[in-house]
Amino acid sequence: MKIEKLDTNKLKVSLTASDLIQLDLNFARAADDAESVKQAFIRLMKIAQKETGFDLSDARLMIEAVPDKDDGFILFVTRVDEQQEEIGFAVRTVKKKPVLKAKKIPAQSVSCIFRFSDFEHLIAFAAHMGEAFDDYSTLYAFGDAYYLSIVKNPLKSSFARMCVAASEYGTRLFRNNINEAYLLEHGKLLMKNDAMETIRKYFA
Repeated sequence: MKIEKLDTNKLKVSLTASDLIQLDLNFARAADDAESVKQAFIRLMKIAQKETGFDLSDARLMIEAVPDKDDGFILFVTRVDEQQEEIGFAVRTVKKKPVLKAKKIPAQSVSCIFRFSDFEHLIAFAAHMGEAFDDYSTLYAFGDAYYLSIVKNPLKSSFARMCVAASEYGTRLFRNNINEAYLLEHGKLLMKNDAMETIRKYFA
């Protein structure tokens, strides 16, 4: 088990298959045995609090579980704003003016949305991924945050790795949170379909 405090509101917990057995933590049964998973998660959070000092008292949490190698899991635990109603378990100076050219997205695609609290975190994510990012990405501004909608490129296989990396810089949203239709109606479209390429090229 490896526990990392990414910032004051986010933890990254890497669990091996052996760790999951010891904690009696099985995400596959979450829907059928939610109470058991909840108790196992509470035990895990007590360990994390002891090792990192991450304060979980009266905290509302967003938990994302991402499959890792050898049947392990990576957990991203984010303490969220008390004003948020939906909680999920499991968006510099310009070097030169960007010229935007939108890519076409396949009709049937796997997608996800990440929330970034500020643009610097988004720039850092784009710089971290570099040219390894080969999916489709659209950027919105809404409220005081940025939302990156990512659609899997069916010809590539880096989507899962990208999701893990994105979770270190932003927070993944689920269906009960903001979706792209809502962002289109209420947010501001900033970059369409190749946002990550544009950010990396002109801001990173």
